[in-house]
Amino acid sequence: MCFNPLLKRRITCVVAVFSLLFMVLVTIFLYSDCEHSDGSTTFIDSNLYFEVTSENEVSVTGAVIASGPLIIPSTVTYNETVYAVTSISDWAFFSCLGFTGTLIISSSVTVIGDWAFTGCGGTGFSVDSNNLYYKSVDGLLMSKDGKTVIACPIGKTGSLVIPDDVTTIDDYAFFNCSRFTGSLIIGNNVTTIGEYAFFGCLGFTGSLIIGNNVTMICDCAFYGCAGFLGSLIIGNNVTMICDWAFAGCGGTGFSIDSNNLYYKSVDGLLMSKDGKTVIACPIGNIGSLVIPDDVTTIDDYAFFNCSRFTGSLIIPDTVTTIGDCAFCGCCGFTGSLVIPDSVVTIGDWAFCNCSGFTESLIIGDSVTTIGYDAFFNCSGFTGSLVIGNSMMTIGDCAFFGCYGFTGNLIIPDDVTIGDEALFCYGLTYLVIPSSVKFKTSSPFIGAFYAEDGTTKLEQTVENLCGYTFKNYHINNYIVNHHDSEMIRQGSVYEYSVTYNVNGGSVSGPVQFLVVDMELFTVASYSGVRSGYFFAGWNDGTNDYAVGSVYTVGTSNVTLTAIWIEVTATTHSVTYNINGGSLVAPDQSAVAEGSTFVVAFYLGIRIGYSFGGWNDGMNTYAPESTYIMRISDVILNAVWIGQPSVHASFDDYIWTYVIIIVFIIIFLTTLAYYWTIRKN
Repeated sequence: MCFNPLLKRRITCVVAVFSLLFMVLVTIFLYSDCEHSDGSTTFIDSNLYFEVTSENEVSVTGAVIASGPLIIPSTVTYNETVYAVTSISDWAFFSCLGFTGTLIISSSVTVIGDWAFTGCGGTGFSVDSNNLYYKSVDGLLMSKDGKTVIACPIGKTGSLVIPDDVTTIDDYAFFNCSRFTGSLIIGNNVTTIGEYAFFGCLGFTGSLIIGNNVTMICDCAFYGCAGFLGSLIIGNNVTMICDWAFAGCGGTGFSIDSNNLYYKSVDGLLMSKDGKTVIACPIGNIGSLVIPDDVTTIDDYAFFNCSRFTGSLIIPDTVTTIGDCAFCGCCGFTGSLVIPDSVVTIGDWAFCNCSGFTESLIIGDSVTTIGYDAFFNCSGFTGSLVIGNSMMTIGDCAFFGCYGFTGNLIIPDDVTIGDEALFCYGLTYLVIPSSVKFKTSSPFIGAFYAEDGTTKLEQTVENLCGYTFKNYHINNYIVNHHDSEMIRQGSVYEYSVTYNVNGGSVSGPVQFLVVDMELFTVASYSGVRSGYFFAGWNDGTNDYAVGSVYTVGTSNVTLTAIWIEVTATTHSVTYNINGGSLVAPDQSAVAEGSTFVVAFYLGIRIGYSFGGWNDGMNTYAPESTYIMRISDVILNAVWIGQPSVHASFDDYIWTYVIIIVFIIIFLTTLAYYWTIRKN
């Protein structure tokens, strides 16, 4: 049968156009439905992320932009379907600091996930009175029966009053709520204080009173509550105080009801009832520290950041275990430190940043393990380091930053030494037995040279073990050699760092000698100068902020205090919204040395959440205080990317299949057309 060629061409064109049109329509249809390979569908509405959880229900999973008030609606419409908002997902608004108003939750919400509002901004919760599962009381989010405090926004201020009916303070309930003031009283109906319940609540300034019905204080419950100035009073029914519950907590001392069967207080210390374990000490404890003679265990974080102790630290010869971070940050101790022969284990970070010790460190003969960072940055030691004969393991960075040790160090047999465990610059002799094991390729801080004085040795067992190294300071050079031969290295210098306070009211910080290319942290300064404000340090070339890192060159360093005169000179403050949807905040000019409050921003940027303002050096949260220096300031909006709601390749596999099929159809049609035309 013979077809009209013109008809053939028309049929071919119609088929080709139809194929392409159908392919495009199918692609658009499939891409408009953001259905993931796991069957879930996500979308954005009214500045919130939603995930479809059933045929007619959705969960709130986060905010596009965390700013202003938060409103959780009862329903939301997507693709012409009305969904009930029934849940708020785990972590949904975790650390969403930008919320500044009320957090409003509708009556439809039946489930609020774990940590959904941990560290969330806002001034208080408001839950619809018709909600059957939750309610709000004085801005707190609570269970409907009023027995559990679930969450509190970090913007809530003033005194904290826990309702009388509460029996449980949930995990993370008041996490980082640092604006509360006064005393904290936990009533007699409360039985459980959850993990991290009051973590970082450093605004409390009075006493802490824990009622008699509390039985459990969970991990880190009061960690970092440094503002307490009074006693920490614990009732008679507490049966379990979990790990780090009072680490870094303020107060002048613990007071435990004498009828408590599990715990007691001795000279302000929290201890086990049998007196064998020191559990915690508030950071407000001052003067000399006397550890009772019967103690066998100094618990993890027991004296964490207790920097106000002075004098020597004497550890009784009954102690067998010094826990992780046991004395970390106790920078007020001075003199020598002797770890008695009774001690077997020194935990990780046990004496980290105890920079006040000024003499020798003697580690007893029974110690088998020194944890990583155990003596990190104990830069004040200037005498000998003696390691006992039972030592088996020296952890990574165990003595990192301890560059003041002098004298001879003999490492015991069969020790395993971790990465960068020992500073060797100041030692006179270093004896490394042939049985020593290296955990990594760099167990020592310092250079090692062969007998010729020029060949630098890699830190391997073959190169170092079985040798004695001897260091000499000759004309500011450090000399390293084997077997008492005086071989001059000449590549490592020691330099001084001097802080010139430049008219400040108190003497400058003290910095120990440093070596070339060493890093150190620029110190803070508490002095004042009338008519000026302190703005950092200058080395003659560059300015350095407090806490910045300085790299030593090839000469002594003098850091001179920068004082900026408080004058009437003003400078502009410009907010760069960096792609935000609303106009930038307005700020009038500010005088040098004066302060202003960093503005809020209610604009949004699709796919991002607002994270504050950055001046090129630091990021500032809304409502924080900014000190004006001597030039104009530009504050750039910080936008933090949110998880994309677009699906992955697997989510659109059928789209790709359909596209390929219709490409094949289209190409087949073209081939058919050209075959007909040729014939």
